[in-house]
Formats: sequence, structure tokens, C-alpha cells
Amino acid sequence: MLFSSSVAGTVKELAILAFGIYLALWMENEVQTWKDHRKESEYISLIAADLRTDQKELAIILSRIEQKLQTLETHLLAFSDPRYTTDPEFAAATALSGSDAVNNYHFFSPQDFTLLSLRESGDFKLIRNQEIKSQLLAVHKSYDILNRLQQNYLQGLDEEFIPLWIRSVDVMNSTLQDPQMPHLVLFKNMMVFAMSETTQRKQFIERTLTRIEKLQAELSRELQ
Repeated sequence: MLFSSSVAGTVKELAILAFGIYLALWMENEVQTWKDHRKESEYISLIAADLRTDQKELAIILSRIEQKLQTLETHLLAFSDPRYTTDPEFAAATALSGSDAVNNYHFFSPQDFTLLSLRESGDFKLIRNQEIKSQLLAVHKSYDILNRLQQNYLQGLDEEFIPLWIRSVDVMNSTLQDPQMPHLVLFKNMMVFAMSETTQRKQFIERTLTRIEKLQAELSRELQ
């Protein structure tokens, strides 16, 4: 009888101990879950802030690109103007202002610190909303493509146009030193290339802004 009572007491103590351990683990898990949810909300807020900055910058760049396209279009039309071949001063003025448009490139640098932190820390898994994850990756994929477009254009400038421009233009006085430059095939092709690239980048920025707006709406719903 005494033995049975001792066993019962031991079982009771073990049960209490097991319950205590379970409760401690449950509380630890709840606290960790609460911390993860709080951290997730902080990340989402930071992402939303980054995207607002990106939106503003892309909108400014888009406006400048549209102005650049108007300038390039005007200069491309000037190639067919009779004065371009008969009036050296007209050709020189056209070439100089056209060169300015070609060389004037508006760079976009995204605010990607938060996403890099998410990836490098392994916290990307904290974002539970799969739609947000998918859209966020799509937006940053667009950023990568925009960067490649920028690099391709710069390569064209560095390898072909800038050397021609430096050889042909007195930069300090903004005067054309080589009267043949406006008529070179390379110069005209670079104007066409700039027009094509700028048009492509304009269209891609517009699509990227649409993706950002969609993601911002999803982030707002999540934060609510």
C-alpha cells in the first residue's frame, strides 16, 4: 500500500514536471511567434518606405526620360532637314545639343537594403504572405533588368560615343571642332540607339511603377 502511494506520488510529480516543461515550451513558442510577427511587421513597413522612395525617384526619372525623348526626336528629324547638309552652323548646333541628350543619362538606384537584409539574415521566411514575397521578388527582378539596361547603354557610350565626342568637341567652350562629326554614320547611329534605348527604358519603368503600386497595395492590406 505504501509502495503504491509512493508510485502514485512519483507519477503525479512527473506529470506536474512534464506539464511545467510543456507550458514553458508553449510560452517560449508563443513569445517567439509574437517576436516574429512584430519583426515581420517592421520589415513590411521598411519595405513600404523603400518602395515609396523608389516610386518618387522613378517618377522623376520617367519625366526626364520623356523630355529626353522629345529632344532626341527633334534631332533625329533634323537629319532630314536640308539645312543639316547645307548649313554647317545648323549641323554643328544640332550635333552639340544632340550629344548633350545622348550623354545625359538618368540613373536609378533602388532602395534594396531591406530586401538584402531579409535574404542575408534568413528572415525572408518571416514574410508569411506569399503574394507579397512573389511581388517583391518580381519588383526587384525589374530593378535588375533596369540596371542591365543602364549598363548596356553606358557600355555603348564608353566604347563608341564618348571617344568620338571627346575627339570632336571642345568641351570647355562647347564648340564643335570637327565639322564632319554631325555627318558620321557612328554619330547618327548613336542618336538612333539612344532613342531606341530610352523608349525601351521608359516603357519598362512604366511597367515597374505599376508593379510597385500593386505591391504597395498588398503591403497596406497586410499592415492593416
